[in-house]
Amino acid sequence: MGIPSLTVERHPGTTIFPRAIAVNTRSMEIFRSLGLDERIRQAGFRALPFVARSRTLIDPEPELSPSLGTPPTDVSPAEWTTCSQLALEPILLDEATSHPIADVRFGVELHSLRQSVNGVRAQLVERESGRAIEVRCRYVVAADGARSTVRRLLRVGMAGFGELGDNVNIHFLAPLMQRLTHPPIFLHSVSNERASGVIYATDGRSRWVMAAGYRPKDGESPAEFTVERCVQLVRDAVGVPELEVEVLGVSPWTAVADVATRWRSGSIFLAGDAAHRMTPAGGLSMNTGIQDGHNLVWKLAAVMQRWAGPALLDTYETERRPVAEYNMRRSVELLAAGSPLDGFLDVHQADIPPATTPLRTALDVDLGFTYPTGAFVAEHASAAPSDTSDYVPSAAPGHRLPHLWLREGPSSLSTMDCMTSAFTVFAGRRSSWEREVAKVAAASRVPLRTQHLPAGGGDTWTSLLGITDSGCVLMRPDGHVAWRSRSGAANPVAELRSALATVLADVGSTSGRTPPCGGRAGRGF
Repeated sequence: MGIPSLTVERHPGTTIFPRAIAVNTRSMEIFRSLGLDERIRQAGFRALPFVARSRTLIDPEPELSPSLGTPPTDVSPAEWTTCSQLALEPILLDEATSHPIADVRFGVELHSLRQSVNGVRAQLVERESGRAIEVRCRYVVAADGARSTVRRLLRVGMAGFGELGDNVNIHFLAPLMQRLTHPPIFLHSVSNERASGVIYATDGRSRWVMAAGYRPKDGESPAEFTVERCVQLVRDAVGVPELEVEVLGVSPWTAVADVATRWRSGSIFLAGDAAHRMTPAGGLSMNTGIQDGHNLVWKLAAVMQRWAGPALLDTYETERRPVAEYNMRRSVELLAAGSPLDGFLDVHQADIPPATTPLRTALDVDLGFTYPTGAFVAEHASAAPSDTSDYVPSAAPGHRLPHLWLREGPSSLSTMDCMTSAFTVFAGRRSSWEREVAKVAAASRVPLRTQHLPAGGGDTWTSLLGITDSGCVLMRPDGHVAWRSRSGAANPVAELRSALATVLADVGSTSGRTPPCGGRAGRGF
């Protein structure tokens, strides 16, 4: 986006634990638009996208939940992938540091923040040397985890289910692949007289995690999970008494489900686990965080580069918080008694209400979320919403633009590949929109481009996008629909300018000169 940034991380490097392993379809679309999807797939491994349940891991026919993944379909150019954060984070770090204006510093901890009308002053400390650093910045994005320091400093509360159960992750090496009659399953719940918990692969070779519960109210603690006990638990859960097990470490954690009561305080924004905490069920937490960032960054760039008004930043919470609240509830409802993942974790079942609506499919959760209000020109509903739980593509404003192949073959191009730093107008080749868009772009600060819809496929894309061959769809940099003209406009220049002014919360944003490609860096550090 052309904005200088400084990322500080108190740890000495990227994560040493696998942590999340599911990268859902929508996140893979984002990574595809950045040219990272192939690297992530190569760093990942194959795991069947189910939650299994059986007495032991090696049972040949475990009970399977509905699929949590999204197999290759015609609704996305990407597909659900298993890649642990242990492998994912170095890829993201390498890409970030390839940009000269991105400064990433490890071993640096945030101590305090002070806001003014000019931005934020942050007090940082190098953990090894103790040297204090003061940084002045225009904005702060707090992606500092479930126990967020920034959230605490801002005195932001959390609302939701709260703590649901205590667990430990046993990280271990074992030659399990040859013991299985099928590829590893995303999450495998086991329960027998000697052991219960969840086992999952983290690298497709020999590294695994077993999550096991404990109950502090009964006097239990993580200290009781000695190496000897962990080895025995793994053997009992796997069903192989003589299994060679090397314990790499034990990390306690608490299943929590809640959402921050506010996501913005002046120039400071919460994102990821700092803004929402979810159970691991469904693999939603990391993906929701990735999509938070994707929603926020283009808005920060738009305001800093002066092609949008400051009020645009208010739409970050307006749009993302309802998505996070739904995903948080889903991560809990998946654990409810009688649900597909009942027994997945040792949680307090009395604290979990039954699902009040039919559970949506994983594909619908990944791709079908929509923003009820926000940075788009809303349309009057012309049809009742679908009463199915499956994904139905829609190009109505607020929705993710449906995937459509613009070009197929070795150099394939999807509508999702057009997520760039610019707004994109999709229109047919025979329409006049390319000429009209050029007029608006020539007199505007807004980065704006046209993308032709495929020739000869008019019936396909007009039906999918809900427009005639003389209409158009305006897509935001994050892939969501900002505005739609169902047919040729009487005054297309005026209508496009009006739509952009509404979306960008600033009528002045559509006048002036167009910045060079990539935008103009705003006030940074």
